[in-house]
Amino acid sequence: MNVETAELIKAIMTDAIKILGPAAIAAYATYRASKAQFEIKLKEIDKNHAFEARKNLFQYYKDRQVQFADDFKKLNSSLGETLGFVTGYTEGSGEGNSTLINQMADLVELYFKMIPTEIELTLRDMEKNGLKDTEEYEKLMSYKLPTNNLPTNANIETLKRVYSY
Repeated sequence: MNVETAELIKAIMTDAIKILGPAAIAAYATYRASKAQFEIKLKEIDKNHAFEARKNLFQYYKDRQVQFADDFKKLNSSLGETLGFVTGYTEGSGEGNSTLINQMADLVELYFKMIPTEIELTLRDMEKNGLKDTEEYEKLMSYKLPTNNLPTNANIETLKRVYSY
């Protein structure tokens, strides 16, 4: 190999290294920066989805509490009508142990058993999802306290006493 060819190869290699070296370093730096931006964007999207999920969950429990309050009002009204009917029937006929009265008392007892269970399930779901510090949770807790004193026997006198709250 002659000296001129070696010098030419050396010049070409030097120029190639001068051009490709910084390009390779720039490509690697761009790759690392893009990867970091991608990971940051991925975390941001994940946080946004988590926030939206919590927001939707909170709205669900808020709507459920409104529905529960409406159902509680309807149930209260229905139980009042039923109890009034049974009381009137009992006092009017003088028969305290008729089948109709027992069926009505059983119906009232069934409602009394369902109320605390529904409240407990909702409270447990709210606690599990970190919604214990909300106003809605406290309001639901206030519904829970009176339901602890509901009777577990279908006695018309007991139902009259409890429903007179």
